[in-house]
Amino acid sequence: MHVWNMQESITSKNISNYPFSKEKSKLQKIFLDNHNWTFLKTLHPELLNEDVAEIVDKALSCGLNGGITYCCPSCGNLEYIGFGCNSKFCTRCGKRLIDTWSEKVAKSVLKAEHRHWILTMDSRLWPIIDEHRHLLDILFNSGYEFMQTMMTDITRNKIRIPNKIVVPGMVSALHTCGKGLAFKPHLHSVVTEGGLFVNHRNPKKTNTPRWIKLSYFHFDTYRILWKDILLDNFSSALPFTYFPLIEQIRKEVFV
Repeated sequence: MHVWNMQESITSKNISNYPFSKEKSKLQKIFLDNHNWTFLKTLHPELLNEDVAEIVDKALSCGLNGGITYCCPSCGNLEYIGFGCNSKFCTRCGKRLIDTWSEKVAKSVLKAEHRHWILTMDSRLWPIIDEHRHLLDILFNSGYEFMQTMMTDITRNKIRIPNKIVVPGMVSALHTCGKGLAFKPHLHSVVTEGGLFVNHRNPKKTNTPRWIKLSYFHFDTYRILWKDILLDNFSSALPFTYFPLIEQIRKEVFV
């Protein structure tokens, strides 16, 4: 057996010359065996958008596009470590990215009571979002705008200080599908029960921010607020041709 240097970079072109290589993951086998992924992209391109295809392509190349060989100086055993892909779809790199994100969030979460919110929308908006993916960012922003507006509205009705707002803590995760794996985008958010009561013009310069505790939210009242904020933000980012549908949804009861 040959002994290579401690860190010798190799590429996918000469990996077959080594007595070891990274075995494909189960995910890679499912997509790559029998050219399944290639056939899907060729025969049904309408099912994929560029972002999805790029993420999957990265995941399928994980560990197969080069890597580093490590050699034990004592026994001479060799270990090949393939380069990661950093794709969220990857069963290896995705897990690492999630763990890193979770640790970061855990360190920044306020020591306060939190509540789990699920922010949904009318099903007629789903195909519009599927066609205009930039609306997913607007969905995130609308979620926070709703929480801040709602908590500020509740607090102002109690304290009646018009020049201040409530700034809640909020962590949101986007789910693009439901149990049946159909495209049904919605937000899962962990939100503090209350927030900092600060000056709305310059929150960072508030001398002594006051924490406002809120634990009751009237569902029927504030789901209408959520609908209005979401539809307002969507309508401002869409062509005028969608305006009649958005106004029709606005007038109907939001189930």
